[in-house]
Amino acid sequence: MMETKPEVEISSRLNELFNLIQGNYQGERELEPHFPVQCIQEVVCGIEPDSPDVYACAPLLFSREKSLVDFVEKNLESARLVEDKLFQKARSNIYKLLTSWIDRFDKKGIVEHIQKVFETCFRAFQVEKGAECKKSSLLPIQSVLRIENVALNAASIQAEQNATKLFTAIDSGGKIQPSVKRDALITVGLLVKNFPQEFSERHHTYETSLGIKVRDKCFHFLRNYSDTADNTKDSVRSLVEGSFQCLSYILDVFPPPTETIRKELFGHLRKALKLFEGQTRFSIPKDAAVLLKKHVAMFTQELLENSTDIYNELFILSKSKTKILRRPAFDAAKAVLRELGKTASAFSDDPAPLIGPFMESFRDILKSATSLSNTDLLLSDIELVVSGYGYFSTPIQRACGPGRLKQLLTRLREVSDTLDRIGDQPQDSTAVLSFVSGSNIGLLDTESFDSFTNNAEEGTFFSNQQAQEERRLDAKVVTERALRHAYFLKACARIVFVLPLEFIDNRDKTAMGAEVVFLTVEYPKLHPTDRYKVGSAIRELFLALNSKGGNALDDVLKMCTRPMVLQSCEVVEQDGFFPYFHPDTGLRDGRLLFQYEGLWKALLPKRQQQNSQDISIGSVLFDNFIQVCATIIRLADLRVVFTEDAENELQHDGGLVTEGMPCNPREYTVFVNVVELLERVLPPNNPSADINALAKWGTVLAQVILERSVELPQCSGFYSLMRIVFSITDRSYHDLAVRFLDMCFIRSRTYKDEILSACLGCVLKAPVELVTERSNSFVEAIISAMRLGTTYMQLGIDTLDALESWYELNVLGTEELQRIIPHLDVFIGGSNKNKPPSESTRKQKKITKRKTKFQATVNDLEQRTIKFLGSIGGYSRFVLPSVQERLQNAFNWDITRRVALVLEIKSGKLEVYVDRILPRVVELARHSKKRKTKVAACELVHAIVLYMIGTDATNPSGSSSFVNIYKHMFSELLHLAVDSEVVARQLFHPLVGQLAAWFARNERNEHLETMTLLDAAFDGLKHKSDGALRTVSANVIGIFVKYSMKSTHN
Repeated sequence: MMETKPEVEISSRLNELFNLIQGNYQGERELEPHFPVQCIQEVVCGIEPDSPDVYACAPLLFSREKSLVDFVEKNLESARLVEDKLFQKARSNIYKLLTSWIDRFDKKGIVEHIQKVFETCFRAFQVEKGAECKKSSLLPIQSVLRIENVALNAASIQAEQNATKLFTAIDSGGKIQPSVKRDALITVGLLVKNFPQEFSERHHTYETSLGIKVRDKCFHFLRNYSDTADNTKDSVRSLVEGSFQCLSYILDVFPPPTETIRKELFGHLRKALKLFEGQTRFSIPKDAAVLLKKHVAMFTQELLENSTDIYNELFILSKSKTKILRRPAFDAAKAVLRELGKTASAFSDDPAPLIGPFMESFRDILKSATSLSNTDLLLSDIELVVSGYGYFSTPIQRACGPGRLKQLLTRLREVSDTLDRIGDQPQDSTAVLSFVSGSNIGLLDTESFDSFTNNAEEGTFFSNQQAQEERRLDAKVVTERALRHAYFLKACARIVFVLPLEFIDNRDKTAMGAEVVFLTVEYPKLHPTDRYKVGSAIRELFLALNSKGGNALDDVLKMCTRPMVLQSCEVVEQDGFFPYFHPDTGLRDGRLLFQYEGLWKALLPKRQQQNSQDISIGSVLFDNFIQVCATIIRLADLRVVFTEDAENELQHDGGLVTEGMPCNPREYTVFVNVVELLERVLPPNNPSADINALAKWGTVLAQVILERSVELPQCSGFYSLMRIVFSITDRSYHDLAVRFLDMCFIRSRTYKDEILSACLGCVLKAPVELVTERSNSFVEAIISAMRLGTTYMQLGIDTLDALESWYELNVLGTEELQRIIPHLDVFIGGSNKNKPPSESTRKQKKITKRKTKFQATVNDLEQRTIKFLGSIGGYSRFVLPSVQERLQNAFNWDITRRVALVLEIKSGKLEVYVDRILPRVVELARHSKKRKTKVAACELVHAIVLYMIGTDATNPSGSSSFVNIYKHMFSELLHLAVDSEVVARQLFHPLVGQLAAWFARNERNEHLETMTLLDAAFDGLKHKSDGALRTVSANVIGIFVKYSMKSTHN
């Protein structure tokens, strides 16, 4: 059953909504208006964030005529619809739907509609009568204001005017519901945060600026707040929630004006953070924790006076059973520790009295953590402790000296090892399984879900559910262990920042290198958020070691870089529950390099880095990384033993065979993955990488690649590696590049298929000055690349890139353009306009998405080719075929009709002559851009040749009736035998050999058909640029001689 596209379903439901508006005027209603809105909500929930459906459906929600926003506007124009309770419910759901869209898809499909959303929602806020609709209308505005990296124009959205209207509603006494005032406060706070300059000047109505007025109103609401128990009125709770959230946005711009008010605000925070017995509502303490985390530096003095109490309160909240409270309280507690560490570091007095209670508490927690009987500690508790040690490293050194800091570093390592040993002990599987079932560790993707669902449908639901729970349990344990090590590594990094270099011995360096390798091994098993934490910990350690000077960083990198690279090149078996996917194809792929790509991009140096520390560690790490990769390239055993079938193919057609079994599969796999990894993290495929760091390695890499390429010419990886070297602007490797290109020009006349594509792709990326020196060879290469460009898509892209670049730099003259441009027609008219069928399963949707991406690439090639032809002026005339070619295809190959297809019909026989279409059919078989057309034409040509041979064989008179046709066709058959299309090769490569054997048995001397075949073979044998054609032509001549000798002997 065909699945309805999301935009079609949404359009259908929108039509129902607008029909309901008309029905409302006539007093008719077939269904409640909130029902279509609910259906649209379900459709939106099924759209993947990276799907093209996001952009297809966004106009239906925001901008198009009869969109959801348009429905709201038409509602607001009618007083009757505004008052209607059912339409109020529908509009409230629409506001929430728009909010969920913006929150889920961020700025995708919304940027161009921001102004309309603002205008409609602010108008709704003013017009709506119900409190639920009124506050819901502000939610889309809040979501838009939270989007990052979107340049909003204060004038276009009338920021100050709308904020004034909101503040008027907030200050209106009892006329407006407190829940509405809460969302109005949040919206005003976001407006002030995004446009602080608009609210800093004196307001035309008030004596002060609007920003100060809003801040003072929040303080006013907090002063009236006296109780946080569950029986507190909702009106009070709503105002306090809104005040805390609004202040969290505006305090950076409008801080408390006096110390007294700041202390008063801190008192409100303390009061809000204290939970009452039996409390079940936690929104106020959550908002208070968020405010404290954001502005903890503002309350330094208050923290010093109440440091232990405030930290203990937050620590207790971080262990709350309430999910919405745990994370904000934990973040606030961590922020308090960080601020206390900074403050204690700046103390002129002894910091021991401040940090002493914390150190004692940390020590007790670590002691409890290493106890086998402890079951209450969470990963967050350990994170707080080790983070606190890191934040307090400077005060500890000042209070106790570097020796104590060194002991702490050793102690942390011992605790980490002990926790690992405890983690290996048997656990209560029932309790852990229950916990994991209710957790959301973020490792189960849609592909795994499909696999699980399919197994359930096959009657294996319970067994697979148990296996899945076990896998999730393992993933939970792995994630917690990796994050714990990351937290310990961050604490060690902060200690290393402070610890003198002479206190860091080889044992410490070995331990730190081992930690980096361990985290690298665990990295692919983690959720992207956790991967970021691990990568951040590794980077902080490298920064800390680099700050010590000497060889501290280099010593650790020498220990860990090689294992990191080898681990990145591993291949794992897919288990069906937590599979890995290729980022480009969407298919399952067990190569871990795709998972490590983000880690290496984050660690290696980037272009235009400002921080000198980042540049320094990036340079040291890059040198170790390239050195390890160059060693692998130089020493890897890449020898291949051909299979028996490959050997037979080698003997049969005389060409190069790339299929075979590696002598050392392990090293061969590592080499292939190293090449792929380098392509993804280095220029030109990664433009953000620092090309200057690569420049000094250009000569070394070029020398290694040249030497190994001479030894193993059929290894395509060397051509990919040389593309990386060609991206270096420093031409110190110029002589080596010339030698390598000379080999490529020779090999491109012999290679075929993938190896030829890799060779030509490398040639097309050569530096421009080399193109100028050897323009004739490069022209032959780009013509060969065009012939393969529609079969190997990346080669087609590289071909157009090179052609555009060479023309722009005036490398190509008229003569070269006249040779190149006629071959551009292979990129024109080749796109398939048929839409892919709609698929029903998630897996099929992924495949369809990749097909669509491929089809878009084909269309892009066609558009780029047309654009290039339009930019070169009169040279575009060369794209037309010459008069000779047009005359050749305009006439029949023989003046007599000879090729007749006899069709049996009821009344007799019908002869259909195909002589007139034969030239066109052969042309389509050779040059058609549409694969279906090309394959069909090849099959027809193959059938016609067999028909003609059979007809000649049954003619005892010996007259050469098809010789005129053979004169044109035999040379085309040889080209088709080495065509890039697999079906063409499969049809015609054996056929030309069979023709040679067949005509060799002819006993008549100077037989015209035989002479025609030999003439075509000798013409192919002397072809200048097509090595594959020369090979198949020589093979034809060899077969002919072989069978002629047999026939003579017989």
